[in-house]
Amino acid sequence: MRDAVLCIVASVGFLVSQIFSPEIAHTAVITLVNLDGAGEGFNDPGAPDAASAAGGNGGATLGAQRLVAFQRAMAIWGRYLSSPVEIRVDANFNPLTCTSSSATLGSAGTKSVHRDFAGAPLANTWYPQALANSRAGTDLSPGINGSDIVAQFNSAIGTTCAFPLVWYYGLDSNPPSNALDFVSVVLHELGHGLGFQSFVDLTSGTKFIGFDDVFSGNLENHSTGKLYPQMTDAERVTASQSSGNLHWVGANVVAASGSLTAGVHPSGHVQMYAPTPQQLGSSVSHFDAAVAPNEMMEPFYTGPNHNVGLTLELFADLGWTTLSGFTDVDFDGDSKADVGIYRDGIWSIKRSSDGGTTNFNWGGASWTPVVADYDGDGIADIAVRNASNGLWSIVRSSDGGNTLIGWSAAADDIPVPADYDGDGKADLAVYNTASAGWSIIRSSDGGLTYRAWGGPSWVPVPADYDGDGKVDIAVRNGSNGLWSIVRSTDGGNTLFGWSAAANDIPVPADYDGDGKADFAVYNTATAGWSIIRSSDGGLTYKPWGGPAWEPVVADYDGDGKADIAVYNASNGLWSILRSSDGGNTLVSLGGAPQDIPLN
Repeated sequence: MRDAVLCIVASVGFLVSQIFSPEIAHTAVITLVNLDGAGEGFNDPGAPDAASAAGGNGGATLGAQRLVAFQRAMAIWGRYLSSPVEIRVDANFNPLTCTSSSATLGSAGTKSVHRDFAGAPLANTWYPQALANSRAGTDLSPGINGSDIVAQFNSAIGTTCAFPLVWYYGLDSNPPSNALDFVSVVLHELGHGLGFQSFVDLTSGTKFIGFDDVFSGNLENHSTGKLYPQMTDAERVTASQSSGNLHWVGANVVAASGSLTAGVHPSGHVQMYAPTPQQLGSSVSHFDAAVAPNEMMEPFYTGPNHNVGLTLELFADLGWTTLSGFTDVDFDGDSKADVGIYRDGIWSIKRSSDGGTTNFNWGGASWTPVVADYDGDGIADIAVRNASNGLWSIVRSSDGGNTLIGWSAAADDIPVPADYDGDGKADLAVYNTASAGWSIIRSSDGGLTYRAWGGPSWVPVPADYDGDGKVDIAVRNGSNGLWSIVRSTDGGNTLFGWSAAANDIPVPADYDGDGKADFAVYNTATAGWSIIRSSDGGLTYKPWGGPAWEPVVADYDGDGKADIAVYNASNGLWSILRSSDGGNTLVSLGGAPQDIPLN
C-alpha cells in the first residue's frame, strides 16, 4: 500500500566544528535516548500486543515492545556502518498528522551538520552529524547537544486516529494485513538521520548558509546533465520537480543499480523522488516511488522491509565506511553471535538476547548446516544442504517461508555460502577441490559466477580481506601455509605465505575491528592462536583451547570484533574470550558425537 506517508523532519541545531582525525573502523554503536514521559510512548505500561509477541517481541509491556523493536532497527544499521563514535538518537512518540485515509508514520533528521572538520572528504561541504563524527573519529557536538539524530513516531496510529492500520512491533518482518511494521519505519527514519537527507531549501533552491551538502552533491538533473552544486537556485527548484529526471549519480549506487528493474536509467543512475508539485518532507530526500524492487528509502510505506538495500551503497557515496552486515550466526537479531549446534536435523540455539534456547527441526542425518543470511534481513537463516543431491533448503527468517534450490552435487563440492556480490545477502556457493572451481549464484541478479582458484591441496578460506563489504574468493595451502586471495575490489591477487604447521586450522576473521578479515590460524596441538592484524600488520598470539577443542570464531559480545572461541565436542563446553573486555564466557551446549557447532 502507498497511502501512509513517511517524511523527514527539518534538521535543527546546526553547528560548525572541526577537530581530530579518525580511528580505525568499528561497527557502529547506536543508542536510543528515550524522550517520552512517564506512561507514554516507550514508557507505555499497557499490555503487550499479542501479534507482536508472536512475531518474536518479548517486551513485557507495550512500551517495552516499542523499545525492543526500535533497538532491533538500531542493531541492523549498526552492523552495516562503521564508526568509532557512539551514535545517539533522541526519539519519542507524538500525535502526528493522521486521517482516515493517510498518516505520517514518523519523521527524523540529523541534529546538526558540520563542515571542514579534520577527516572531511570534501571541503566547504556539510555532513550530517553522525557521519561527520565517524569521519572525524570524535564527537563534534558533545554535551547537551550530544545526540546526533532526532526522531518521532505517530502515537495516534491505532489509538486516537481513524486510520485503519495499527502498529506491529514484531521482529519477524511479517505483520498482519491490518498492521504497519514498526521496525521497517524506524529503519527508514534512521536512514534519514544517518544521511539520506538534502539540506537545500526545497522552495527557494538555496544551499544551507551558502555551502554544498554531501547528499545534494550526488544529485543530477539528467535532462540538463548538471549536478546540484553547479545549478542556480532556480535550477535546483526545477530539478526537484522534474519527475524521472532527478537522479542519484554516486558511483557506488550506480555500480549496484543492476539489481533494479525499474526507476533506473541505462547509465545506472537511480531516480530520486521529484513530483510536481513538491512534497515538503518527501521530495528529493527519497528514492523515487518508481524504483523496483521496492527500496527501504522510498517516500511511501510499501510493506515490511528490513533490507537496507541500495541505501547502504548511497551511504558509501556519502563517505560512510560500510560493512557487510553479517554477524556470524546471529539468529535473534541483537548483533551478537548465538551459540548453537546441529544434531541430525535438530537445531539447538542459545539466544544471546535473553539466554533462552530455541529448538528447531530442519534437515536430517544426510544434511549439513549452511548457516548464512540469505534474505538480507540481518538475521542468520536456518539452512541445510544435502550433499548427495545438492539440494539447499533455507528457512527464511524474514517471513518463515522455505527456499528450496537444487544445485551442484559433485562429490568434491564444499559449500561456501557468503555475500560475494555485496548486496547484503548470502549467495549459494560451492568450492570444488578436484576442479578448483568456485561456483556462485549471485543473489543480486540470479546469475552465475564461476572462478577457477585453488586445487586439491588448497582449502577455501573466503572472507572480506579488503574491507569493501564483499567476501573474497580465497584459498590456503596447508602444506606450505600459502594464502591466495582474489580481491573483489580490483580482481587482483594477494599472496601471503605464513604458518604451515601440521596442526594449523585457518580461522580468518576481523579480530581487530577494522572491517577487514585478518589472516589467522589456530593450532590444535599447541592451543595457540596466531593472528596477523590487518589494521597494523602486527601479530597477536594467544593460547586458548587444546587438542580436544575446535575453533568456533564469531562476534559473541557484539563489539564488531571476532572473539577467539573454542568448543569441546566431548562435553559440549564452549569457551569464549571476549574481545570487549578480555573476560571468559563459558557455555554448555551439545556434546553428542554427531553434534556440529554452527559457528
